[in-house]
Amino acid sequence: MATYTSQAVVHFDWEVDDDEVTEQLWKIFVSRGCSVEFVRENKKATKRPRLVKRKSVLFDHFDEGGKSPLIKAAELNYLKTAFSLLLFGSSPDSQNQTTGDTPLHIATRTGNVVLVKGLIACNADPLITNKLGKTPIDVACEMSNELSSTPSFMDAVAHVFSLASSSERTASGPELAQIKEALIKAVELQAKSRDYFAEHPETLPKNNGSSGAFLLSVDGGGVRAFNVTNALINIEERIMQLDPSGKNLYHYFDYIAGTSSGGVGACALPYLKVDGYSGRAIVHRGAVNVFGGPFPERGERMDRFLQDIFTKERVMADLDIDCRVIVTSALGNVSPYKLHLLTSYGEPRDGLAGPTERKVWESCRVSTAAPTYFPLLNDLKLLDGGLICNNPTVDSMAEIIQQGKKEGKLVDFGCVVSIGTGISPIKQTGDVELFLPNATSIFMNLTKNLQAIGNLTQHFLNEVMQSDGQEIIRAQSFCDAFGCPYFRLTPPLAEDVPLDCSDPAKLIEMLYNTQMYYLDNPQMIDDVAKTLLSK
Repeated sequence: MATYTSQAVVHFDWEVDDDEVTEQLWKIFVSRGCSVEFVRENKKATKRPRLVKRKSVLFDHFDEGGKSPLIKAAELNYLKTAFSLLLFGSSPDSQNQTTGDTPLHIATRTGNVVLVKGLIACNADPLITNKLGKTPIDVACEMSNELSSTPSFMDAVAHVFSLASSSERTASGPELAQIKEALIKAVELQAKSRDYFAEHPETLPKNNGSSGAFLLSVDGGGVRAFNVTNALINIEERIMQLDPSGKNLYHYFDYIAGTSSGGVGACALPYLKVDGYSGRAIVHRGAVNVFGGPFPERGERMDRFLQDIFTKERVMADLDIDCRVIVTSALGNVSPYKLHLLTSYGEPRDGLAGPTERKVWESCRVSTAAPTYFPLLNDLKLLDGGLICNNPTVDSMAEIIQQGKKEGKLVDFGCVVSIGTGISPIKQTGDVELFLPNATSIFMNLTKNLQAIGNLTQHFLNEVMQSDGQEIIRAQSFCDAFGCPYFRLTPPLAEDVPLDCSDPAKLIEMLYNTQMYYLDNPQMIDDVAKTLLSK
């Protein structure tokens, strides 16, 4: 459990690893206008620019023993606490003022593979040395050597008993092997990305006032929105490297469109003026508080969550920057479903509230009203936009063209950036043949027919939620017709992650793989950043 004072200093009692820490950090986060603030740079860390490291996070203080809360959480193997601290802005590279150990050193020593990956996902530096001159990789290698050099059976038994009597957990051989692999991979890919950026410092010429619209489109995907925020962070970091006076990402787009959780992101960026780091903290709150809470309370929890962020009063028209927002939903009282757009501009649509009446939180709520996951909002017959366009790129481009005609403007596109929540691995399915010539046919081979029904239902759901495949081909062709660059950023998923997943271990594994993907593809990040800076 944790408490905080009016000065926003969090005090931890360290009795249990629970979500109470998240509650307290969320209160601070909201009180700061939904903004993540970072501690000063670690002077011993590798020179790497970090976005928005302007102010100090008061919960990142050091106690009398020279330990930050994240360091203590790592020592106690408190995964939930550590994950929350990281996503609300705690520095992954903070060092114990006595030993010089970073959280990576500690997680390596205790064999916490998940925490090691969580730290790396938040761009922790594996090359920082402690006061003994050891990096986390050195620690892992030395411990592996000690385990492999046990001279006799009796020594091994004595070693096990010594660990059992110790208050500190020590890594096992298999854990150390996984940790070494993750650390070495992080070093290699961080270097690959850093070297590529250093070798390509040039920027593109400005467009000299080109009227082409810049569009950011964000897919739906529930908690997989974590992957979207990682993409945003990497792009923003590169922009700051190329131009230290660079702005947050929303400044570079004329339109931001989103579906479902992507709709929440599409609203958070311009209405709250947040960056990718703050967006990641918002997603974390949704995963813990909304999806991690009792199922019957999801609707109420989602309402409070969105009202905390956007307030109850702000309407879609309350946008004080030169950017327009498009949020998708599905009109569910007609068959087939009809696409309903909630926008920051224009007139009311489909006989429903328009931009001057529709609250921002309501727009996000109806766009995320996925059947079976959330109830409808009040009596509105609006469902999750993912039922029609989980990838809103093409529909948003069509909307921009149509709105341009209404305003008497000739619409052109200067750049389209489409960010996905991840591509699930392809899985083999079983029977799909369902031939029922008469009413009793289903009972002729009941097991086979039930399997076919299940497989066909899954195929249908996958097609409804389709974000890649033909969607990408259509968007690319659309952009080719306008002669504008099209960027599609979406990482491959090692395993399918449920839309409502709240398991920190699964979320960390997903975040880790996503960060490794973007570090392994620096040209993609570089091209997007330079195109945006050319506007």
